[in-house]
Parts: sequence; C-alpha cells; structure tokens
Amino acid sequence: MSETLVNACNGKTKGNGGLNLPEFRSQLSKKYPSQSDTIKNAKRKELQSLCKRLLKDVPVKKRVTFAPKKVSLKRKAPKEPRVDVCRRIGGKWVCPMKKVPKVKIPKIKKPAVSKRTIHYEPVRIKPTKTGDRLSARWYYDNYGDDSTVGDRCNIRKDGEYKCLLKRDNGSPYWAGCTKGTLAKHSECGDCSSNCQYSDFM
Repeated sequence: MSETLVNACNGKTKGNGGLNLPEFRSQLSKKYPSQSDTIKNAKRKELQSLCKRLLKDVPVKKRVTFAPKKVSLKRKAPKEPRVDVCRRIGGKWVCPMKKVPKVKIPKIKKPAVSKRTIHYEPVRIKPTKTGDRLSARWYYDNYGDDSTVGDRCNIRKDGEYKCLLKRDNGSPYWAGCTKGTLAKHSECGDCSSNCQYSDFM
C-alpha cells in the first residue's frame, strides 16, 4: 500500500502528503473494486471510516493527549500593610492613596509703574512734514497765556498768517484765516499781522 494512501486514510490532504478527494476515491476503488459504488460518492470522512474497516493494516493516527498542569491552590500570604499609611476599619485594612501635594509656584510681582503724567517742555520751533513752524504752546506760554488768543503770526515765514485760538480742552492751536474762522472768531480781526514775536511778524 502506498504511503500517500495511508496518509489520506489518516486524514491528510495532498498538500500534507496525502491525496485529494478524487485520487483518494480512485485508489480505494482500485484496491477494493467490490466497494466502488460506495466509494464513488463518499465524502472524505466516509472514506476514512471505510479505511478502518477495509484496511486493517493501516496504522491509524492516535491523538496525543497532554496531562493537565497541576495548579497550586495555596494562596500567597498577603503583605503586611504599612501602619503609617493604612488603618484597620471593621476587621479590614484600608490603605488610602497618598495624594502628592501640588507645588505652588510663587508669582513674581511686577514693579508698579507710576501713572503720573509726564510733562514735556514745549519747543519754540516745531518740525512738521511741510517745514518748521512756530509752536502754538510755546507762544501761548511765553507771551501771556489767554491774552495771546487772537494773535496772528507768520508761523512758517511763508507770508501766510495764522490766528492763535484755544480748544475746549485748553490746548492752543494755529487756525487758518478762512472766512468761516473769521466769522466765528472775531478776535482774529482781518487776519493781518499782529504777532508779539518779532521773528514771525
């Protein structure tokens, strides 16, 4: 008897050294023609049972059984609880988790900044995009404060006179001699030269 037939009887397919189902049927039919009708439509499990009945000399593969591992039922002795952390309540040890205290990072206080108003000394000549001009604040402070309101000066030395006026917040400024300004502010007069600073008359 061929080794492949023996392997097929023990449940092995062609890939594992046995036979595929058609070959298995063919070889059994050749060996036992009287059983060819039964073998013809039998499935693999049925062919294997036929092998046991017809081929008594075929070594049938035995199942290998392993003895179960012995499991020790002895429990390990519990560790002694820490007395400084745990305490006994009603016959049981209660061990609360220790909370790690959070480290507070001290806030660095910023030095207090003084909010007092810084006073700047007014300049006589104020630089602008269109050229240097006479400072309204300097003229106001040096020639009599409110008595200077209405003075007309050639502030850029270009022949165009401006009239000194005062805003609601108290800051002085040079106003152009337009019809609207002259109509609203009679102190500007006809906007002719009336400047106390001789360089800008």
